[in-house]
Amino acid sequence: MPRPRALSTPAAGGVAVFIAALLAFVEVAQSWHLPSQVVVSRLSAARDIYCSSVTHQTLSATTSRLTALPAAAFHLDIRAMPLTRERALEIRDECFADDVPLPPDTCRWDAEELEQYLCTGGEWLPAWRTAPMKVLCLHGGGVNSKVMEYQTGNLRRALGDKTHFEYLNGPREWADPVDPRLLRFFGDGPYFGWYGVSDDADPSRAHTDKLLDETITFTYEQVEEGLDYVEAKIQASGPFDAIMGFSQGSIVATMLTARAMARHTAGDGPGPTWRHVLLFSGMPPRDSGYMRRLKEPLAFPCTLVFGRRDEFFDYGQRLRNLYSAPTVFEHAEGHKFPSDPQINEAIAAHVHHQVRAITPQ
Repeated sequence: MPRPRALSTPAAGGVAVFIAALLAFVEVAQSWHLPSQVVVSRLSAARDIYCSSVTHQTLSATTSRLTALPAAAFHLDIRAMPLTRERALEIRDECFADDVPLPPDTCRWDAEELEQYLCTGGEWLPAWRTAPMKVLCLHGGGVNSKVMEYQTGNLRRALGDKTHFEYLNGPREWADPVDPRLLRFFGDGPYFGWYGVSDDADPSRAHTDKLLDETITFTYEQVEEGLDYVEAKIQASGPFDAIMGFSQGSIVATMLTARAMARHTAGDGPGPTWRHVLLFSGMPPRDSGYMRRLKEPLAFPCTLVFGRRDEFFDYGQRLRNLYSAPTVFEHAEGHKFPSDPQINEAIAAHVHHQVRAITPQ
């Protein structure tokens, strides 16, 4: 049996040929037992090509043929695949709803949901859109999920009971000395990190100095395994509306988002299923491989929160340039979550608006 081939755009008048190719692709994908996420990615790309190449009438006429594909074995529904912005604009035109703003997270809606939203003037929302906001929390290096749950107490109170937090332990047990204060308050652990770190600098140099010196090469060990570990959690327990990271966890959130965006751009898989990243005491990745990948700012919604007394404050400011339009908050404390209720209220209001609100586009 040959390997599945890439799907190409149908030539004029070649819709039937394209559908036949789509059928053949899914049949071969089944025989090769490809992972469902791979099939979703390829079918989604094919659907985008198809929608851009034929009229809506032709698409409707052939929907029944597409939904009868063997893709049912993957629990797929062609009609419910993520919308492109172009298709969303077409649906808005068809509903004569030019005055109704498109949701910023259109890619998470299916066509029927968007039609109902537009036809009710934006009053109807799908159940998943009005459910409590889900946030995946990634702790800093050398702590664990219990520590981060304690650290986020003020923010959790500010966000209220309409937000559900899930805390994930890192995959690597922490090998370096643990802060004695943690041992006193949280016991013997275990404590975790997300990846190992090595560099080619003089070991006597301060870590903050090394981070700022671009002539020093840093290498993150088992970083891809760490990112795979987080994505497995997202697939098992998601989708999540936002990923919140602290310190090393913020680096993981940035690398994870960059990797998912690059994968989607290359047509190799889905992009981020989360809609926002919220980074406290964050820093840019220092791994040489990821520094090369992050040459262009990420066009992804991001909130950055810095403590002006943080020893990593200067290095953390470089994170501003890794996102195209981040919202930045600062507080007067150090390498920690802010304790000021007003700052927490402002952060909570901003994030809730960014994730939940529908603004004109």
